[in-house]
This record gives sequence, C-alpha cells and structure tokens, in this order.
Amino acid sequence: HIMGWEFPYHWGGLPGALVGMREQAEGIMRSQEANGGWGFYPSEDRKSLGAPGTQTMGTCAGPAYRLAKWAAISGDPAVTAAMRKALERLREFRVPRGAQGWECPIYQPDVLGSAYGIASHLEAYEVTGEPAYLQKAVYWARTGICFHYTWQDAGMRPWMLYAGIPVFGTTFYTHSWMGVPVQWCSLVYAYWLQRLAQYDQSYPWVQIAEGITVSGEHQLFDFDDPKKRTGTYPDSLGRRMTAQNGPFINPEDVLLNRMALEGHDPEVRTVVLRSEGGRWHVTSCARMISATIEDGKIYANLAFWPGESSGTM
Repeated sequence: HIMGWEFPYHWGGLPGALVGMREQAEGIMRSQEANGGWGFYPSEDRKSLGAPGTQTMGTCAGPAYRLAKWAAISGDPAVTAAMRKALERLREFRVPRGAQGWECPIYQPDVLGSAYGIASHLEAYEVTGEPAYLQKAVYWARTGICFHYTWQDAGMRPWMLYAGIPVFGTTFYTHSWMGVPVQWCSLVYAYWLQRLAQYDQSYPWVQIAEGITVSGEHQLFDFDDPKKRTGTYPDSLGRRMTAQNGPFINPEDVLLNRMALEGHDPEVRTVVLRSEGGRWHVTSCARMISATIEDGKIYANLAFWPGESSGTM
C-alpha cells in the first residue's frame, strides 16, 4: 500500500526497471483528462458507487503522486508539467473523498484521500522547492486527523488509541464503517505524516504517526495464535473493536512505519541539485547525508546498511 518503485534500488536491475517506471508514468499521462484530473470509471458491478467520470481527491491524488515521483527521479520536463497540471486540479478539492472506489461510494470522506494528498504535494515540493506545495501537504495532513481515535477507553483493548476509521460511510451502502478501524488505511497516512514532519513541525505529526503504528503493532497476531495467523493483522476490527476480521494482511505497512520511526526508511528519495550547467536529480535508497556539485562532478555522502548493496542514479 506504500512501497512502489523501491525494489530495484535495493536488489538490482535498476536500468531495466527504469524503463517500466517511465512506461507507467507515460500511461498515467495518457489517461490524464483535460482539466488535469482523473475520473472514476466503474465496472458494471460498481456503478452504484458513483457516476462515471466523477473526479474526487481520491481519484486524482494517487496518479498525481506517481507523476510527481517520476518527475523527481527523471527530471523529465513533460512529466513535471503534467504533475503541475494535476496539482492545479487538486487545489479545487477541500475534502478527502473517493480513494476506495473498488467498494466505497465515491463521495465518502476517506483517509486514503488525505494520505495521497500529502504524498503528491510533498513529492512535488521536493522536486520544485516551492513552498505552496508544502503548505498544501500540511492542509491534507490536517484533514486526516479526524479519522482516528485519540482516546483510550479503559475497558477496551490497547489498540483503540490511534486506531483509524477508513471512511465515513459504507461498503456498497450495506456495511457501515462508522467507528470500525481498518488500520492499513491509517498506516499509509502515518507514513506520509513521517515524511511531512521532516519539513513541517506545525503539529505533532510524528506522535500521531507513532500512535497509529503502535495501534497496528497491538493488532498483530502473536506466536500463540491458534489459527497460525502469526505476524499478520486484521483487515478490520468489528463488534466494538473486539472481533478481528479477515482477510489477514501481511505486516509490511506496520514494519515500514516502524523502520521509518527508527531512522531506516527504505523509500527512495531524490535530491535536486542546481548549477549553471543545469539541474541534476540524484535518487537513492540510501540515506543522503549530503550531495553537492563541485568542479562539474557530483559528490554524494550516503549511509546504508553495512555490507549491503544500494542503488543510486
């Protein structure tokens, strides 16, 4: 739900993988509509969820993030222009809605819309350095707070505090999610709060992200689980957070947030260096302590796991 193009930077085959990344970005650009957004085009069995062509924060921000990510990696001016057009469309939205159109009515408030709002604007800020994008990332971060329990009932299990409600609504107008945690959605939001906190301290973003992560850790099945679900966690918590409902999910989103909290984020990051000769995009899965241009050469100081390989472009 969070990782995407990181694998080749960690495990090799990066030159070939870049071809696939570019093709994906080009496909997203081809599907971009005239106003800069992307619409909801449901299959026959999902037509009840919204009118075909409807655009929401949730339908637009995910593709916008992918464009921003490839603009960061490649520096491609055409992709950067498409990213800017997409983010202009996002300026017209105020409420995070419609990011889970596979089952949820498209106008429902949705915490994934908040997460993708942070992601798309934060990546654009890292590419361009323009403060307006950072300000919008902060705005979308604030919209996600209200989806979370910020108190703990003494009679409830410890995962209640910072448990996250996915949408204010239903699945297919039948199954209500009001008050029912679905932690994987909040863990996506938590990861982008951590990234945001590196640039903005206007709110305790790391505290919220850690709280969401700890709630997810409490939800993990332990080694004594009789049904051998060890290490996974439930898709949702029903019956006032006492029932652990399947399907049971692999712990990647929990682990990624924990690694990031401890300073080991495996996501690839881009630093943009500017000189009289042009603009240079340096991308790596290693932590970039510094990167400079001197005498026509790029010098990067990278930190990574001892004895392990990392990819840098």
